Amino acid sequence: MLVERRAVLNLIDQMRIAIPEQIKRAAELESERDRVLRLAAAEAEELIAAAEARAAQLVSEDAIRREAEVQAAAIIAQAEAEAAGIYDQADAYAAGELHSLGRQLNRLQRIVENGISHLQERHQARLQAVADAEAAPEDVPAADPGNGSGPAHSED
Repeated sequence: MLVERRAVLNLIDQMRIAIPEQIKRAAELESERDRVLRLAAAEAEELIAAAEARAAQLVSEDAIRREAEVQAAAIIAQAEAEAAGIYDQADAYAAGELHSLGRQLNRLQRIVENGISHLQERHQARLQAVADAEAAPEDVPAADPGNGSGPAHSED
């Protein structure tokens, strides 16, 4: 098979013209690919940095939350202990006051009972005096100093 020389030369010329364009286009595509990869890598690094920062923030917030919970529990425990102490003191004070009031009431009860007893004795004495006065004979004349029937009085 014989190839025509002119056709081969034309083909080679076309290849010389086309190949540099394709090489140039391949170089441009490679450059574009590198640029896109760099952008993607930079964006990935930014996303990773943002994710790490958010994770650190969440860890920090979680640590702060846990510390706040620990402090809150300690404050609550301290408040409960102080409240228990206050209740104990209040109970002791109230018990002391009630005992004192009980002693005062007992003293007042004795005073009242003594007063009632005294009044009853006085009332009984009056009743007895009235009864004695009523039981005295009415027919006994009173001593008359003029008739001499009474007891003699000597005048010295």
